[in-house]
This record gives sequence, C-alpha cells and structure tokens, in this order.
Amino acid sequence: MQANIHALEIVFLLLLLFVVIFGVLAKKLKTPYPIVLVIGGLLLSFVPGIPRINLNPDVVFFVILPPLLYSAAWLTSWREFSYNLVSILFLAFGLVTFTVLGVTAAGHWFLAGFDWRVGLVLGAVVAPTDAIAATSIAKRIGLPKRIVDILEGESLINDATALLALEFGIALLVGRETPTFTFGLLRLSYLVAVGILVGLVIGEIVHFVEHRVDDGPIEIALSILTPYVAYLTAEGIHASGVLAVVACGLYLSRKSSHFFSPGVRLQVWAVWESLTFILNGLVFVLIGLQLPYVLGAIRDHNLGRLVVYGAVFSAFLILLRLTGCIPARTSHTSSAGVFFIRTSPCLGRSGYSFWVGQACGASSRWLPPSLCHKPLRTVLRLCNGI
Repeated sequence: MQANIHALEIVFLLLLLFVVIFGVLAKKLKTPYPIVLVIGGLLLSFVPGIPRINLNPDVVFFVILPPLLYSAAWLTSWREFSYNLVSILFLAFGLVTFTVLGVTAAGHWFLAGFDWRVGLVLGAVVAPTDAIAATSIAKRIGLPKRIVDILEGESLINDATALLALEFGIALLVGRETPTFTFGLLRLSYLVAVGILVGLVIGEIVHFVEHRVDDGPIEIALSILTPYVAYLTAEGIHASGVLAVVACGLYLSRKSSHFFSPGVRLQVWAVWESLTFILNGLVFVLIGLQLPYVLGAIRDHNLGRLVVYGAVFSAFLILLRLTGCIPARTSHTSSAGVFFIRTSPCLGRSGYSFWVGQACGASSRWLPPSLCHKPLRTVLRLCNGI
C-alpha cells in the first residue's frame, strides 16, 4: 500500500514537472500550449521507463471536468454570450445534431463493418469540438474576437447534445430498441432545463453564503467546491452536469461584483488561474502519454489503410460542418459570422471533444461482450486512449 502511494506521488510530481517544462517551452516558441503539451506527451511516451498512465474516465469526469468548465464559464462575458446566443445555440445544438446524423448515415462508407448504430456512437464523439484547444489556437492566430466569443460559448454547451447522442447510441446497442423522436426531444429538454435549473439554484445558494462571508481562504475553498456540487447534483438526478456547471459559473460570474471585495477577487483570480493551467496541462500531457494504448488498439490493423481512412473521414467531417453552417449564414443576420468559424483550417478540423471521447471510452464497461464486435471495440479503445 505504501509503495503504491509512493509510486503515485512520483508519477504526479513528474507530470507537474512536465507541465511546467512544456509550458515554458510553449512560451518560448510562442505556440499555443495545448499543441506543445500534447506533442511533449507523445514524445515522452517513447522514453523507456516512463510509467504508462491509463486515463480513468471517472477521474476525468469527477475531478478534472467540473473546475475547468466552471473556470471557462466564469471567464465568459455574459454580455457577449447573450449577444451571440442565436449563433451559439445553432452551433451547439443544430450543427452538432447535423454532424451526428451525417456521420451516422455515411460512416459505413468510410469504415467497413460499421452499421448506423455504431456510426451514431462515432458521430457523437467527433461532432463537438474541444473548448480549450480550439480557443487557445483561435486567439493566437488572431481570429476576430466575436468569432472567438461564439466558439467559446458553443464549446461550453455542445457536449450536452453530443452526450445525449452517445446515450442513444449505447441504448441502441444494448437494448436493441430505437428511441422515438418524442422521447429524444423530451430527454434533451430534461437534460437542458433541469441542468440549467440546478446550476442556477446552486449559484443562488452560493451567492447567499458569499454575501455573509468576507474571508479570502474560505471564499476560495467555496469557489472550488461549487462546480463539484453543481455537477454531482445534476448528474445524480440524470440531468446535464455540464450545463449545471456552466449555468452556475455564468450566474456567479455576473453576480461576483456584489460579494467579492477587491482583495478577495485578486486572490481568487490567482488561485483559479494556476489551478486551471495545472489541470489543462495535466490533461494534454496525459493525452500525449496515451499513445501506447492507441498503438495497442490498432495493432491488428493495416497502418496505411488507417491513414487513408483518417484523411478521408477528416475531409468529409470538415465539409459536413461547413455545409451545416450555411443555414446560419443565410437565415439570421446575427449568425452571419458563424460560417467563418469552420472555414479556418485549424477550426474546421476533424477534432473532437475530449470529454465526450472519455464518455465513449467509459461506455465500453456497460456493453456485453457479445455486442463489442470489432469495429465498435476499436472505436471505444481509440476514444478511451485519445
């Protein structure tokens, strides 16, 4: 037991050291740090003696996700968010749904052995983009602020749509039943409405408590506790924990001028800036370190064929997203700028949300062995690895 704890301490310290080194390197190279951290992790995975660290989806969801979501929501301007709400909702719900359906319909053309149910799982994974990497790169390459604001707002809530599609895909594979449109609409409404309501209730409770406390360390501890309470409460009643944390963060950020003194605000900002950097850094380094697991998952496949599959599928996904943005350009003036979000080579990419990928990897434990046929097993392993 003591030896395991000692080994865990060493691994954690090594990861922190790698985050610091790669963070400094990213500053020197003037490169978005997610890119440097992932590449650094990939290179480290080839170093003999580096421990293999398997990402546990439960740890990712319950330890890392809530504070990162809360921090992103806190830093989001409510004024910009509400101004771009039409564009954000179109991307988070309309475009994600369009992408999921497109991949579901066409997945078997690119990947042999995939039926539409497995295609739905794959579509749910690749439909939403990752918030941290996309916005970090977008800011560095100088995209207009409004486009960055829309992209940040979309990335806060698009996981809810993709996670619902993933839930349906897993239900289809396990229960062999096709959910009706009415059921899907009601389920999505419940996820969104109850998740937001939980976030607002938790936010109001925290607001009430903060009004009666003026102590830096206590308020910092309460701010760290808040996203976990919001997330776990919503998940406990089968609502969207993602939207609960986002709603709570947006609400408290807007109200923070009422209960944070200037001194406490500076302390909270410093702590959260450091915490966010550490958690983001750990996530991206760990993604890079998953390379051995990814290679193990594709060992039985032809490398050249996989490269062709990946290139063709990525091109298809980019075109699908660009096509899905056309209605936003023509149907609503406030959404005209949305079309340009996906036209940039770095933002119209075939990337996916890290969190939905982890949910897909975790889903493998729910499936009976008889349902884990080869194409699905490959997707689950790849998603759990990357």
